[in-house]
Amino acid sequence: STSFEMALSKYCDSGDTIVKLGRGFDKIRKSHGYCNVQHNFRNKKREEIFKPHVSAEFIKQEITPDIWDNYLKIATIRNPYDTMLSKYSDRFSRIKGAKKKSFEEYIKAKYKNGSIADFIYSRIHIEGKLVLDYSIRYEHLAEDVTTLEKQINCPGLYQTMQGFSFNKELRPKTGLAWYDMYAKYPTAKSMIDKDLYNHWDKYELLRAHWPKYKSELEKLLAV
Repeated sequence: STSFEMALSKYCDSGDTIVKLGRGFDKIRKSHGYCNVQHNFRNKKREEIFKPHVSAEFIKQEITPDIWDNYLKIATIRNPYDTMLSKYSDRFSRIKGAKKKSFEEYIKAKYKNGSIADFIYSRIHIEGKLVLDYSIRYEHLAEDVTTLEKQINCPGLYQTMQGFSFNKELRPKTGLAWYDMYAKYPTAKSMIDKDLYNHWDKYELLRAHWPKYKSELEKLLAV
């Protein structure tokens, strides 16, 4: 997440690679005296190598095997239903009028173009294998970040991260909970239900972090 990346930059030094976040975030980072964009350019034209939220497969192709094998690979994850609502909010929060799709239209388009499960989780898998060393669960943010900060010797990481919360304004003012949105758009819910169930065995994260959904999906889909 952007908040996590911002917080981590506090603990970086002149030798670390820092990615440009844009949308004014880099100015905020600079104002705090944290390390800012550095070591992320292919040439003198400052063509960027990495951008926010690139896939693990892309990162592996761009770094040395030694770094890939020995650095800790971390990602922030959240339950798949909330993930889709978050992606929708981020995509259409700044769009108004006819160009803005409803949540159901958005889900139908994603379902038509491929697996929703792939859309959510493929960036942290390579050839179907999860490559993370550590997962920060959005539903257990304090617990997981506090545990991590001890592991990587970044005291106060969670407290620093709390100071950055950039995407709250993207959520609608009403129906903030994901279950409210799915109650409003039951067709979108049923499409995600089916897709997640069909891909349950493919993604370790589904089984490891949200096992309660399996029994719920079995009842809903009568399997």
